[in-house]
Amino acid sequence: ARVAACTTARRLLAELGVKVVSFVESIGGIFPENNFGRKLLMNELPSDFDAEALADEADASEVRALEKPQEEKIIEKITDAMKRGDTLGGTFYVVATGLPVGLGSYMHFDRKLDTALARDVQSINAVKGSEIGAGFRAADWFGSETHDEIVLRDGRLRRRTNRAGGLEGGITTGEPLIIRAAMKPISTLMSPIGTVDLDGMKPIQARRERSDFTAVPACAVVAEAVVSMTLANFILEKFGGDSIEELTERFVGYQERAEKTLRENFSR
Repeated sequence: ARVAACTTARRLLAELGVKVVSFVESIGGIFPENNFGRKLLMNELPSDFDAEALADEADASEVRALEKPQEEKIIEKITDAMKRGDTLGGTFYVVATGLPVGLGSYMHFDRKLDTALARDVQSINAVKGSEIGAGFRAADWFGSETHDEIVLRDGRLRRRTNRAGGLEGGITTGEPLIIRAAMKPISTLMSPIGTVDLDGMKPIQARRERSDFTAVPACAVVAEAVVSMTLANFILEKFGGDSIEELTERFVGYQERAEKTLRENFSR
């Protein structure tokens, strides 16, 4: 239902040049050889990186993975889960490009963009964890390995890497927004596990129920929709307007003023 409801948010974002896409990183513990998520964090993508091309590549896969050998291994494991009457979980990424600098708040805890994203992504059924940028991995690194250096690139302030995932202090940096989430295996099983019958308090087997064997690819699409709505709400709050024309004018004007201010400061 939320995928359908959030279509309007995705359409609004598209008018502003903001793209939200997703891809599956793993299912059943099977990860790719060359992890595209690492390239995102290290800012190793070309300057003309096309988010829609990434989405098309993911959609071309039955399991929305980016590597053919990984896709084949995942399908084999799903087939094995089907034979066992079992289910599989996995991890996926949502990536948003085209966001302006300064979306969100660094002052109010309840208006930070990362606060809203964590809440909304983990509101999706069976999602048990989410992280922005390097997330939990950053807890194991030195600060010098974690924080993104600020550099001048083509006359613009950029981050050399993007381990922060496009969010620092609750606001966007202008780099791609990177969200990674984990979905647990679906709980309804064709081969039930043990439980207790409350009528008589006796140990029994849970009901045998029809189940999808994995829903990670679908969950990634749901997360796209949820993130789109979150971003649209924050954009409307910041820029307002009674029409798409007025909103676009304010959105573009804000970015142009930011560029002008930067150029003026560097010319002094």
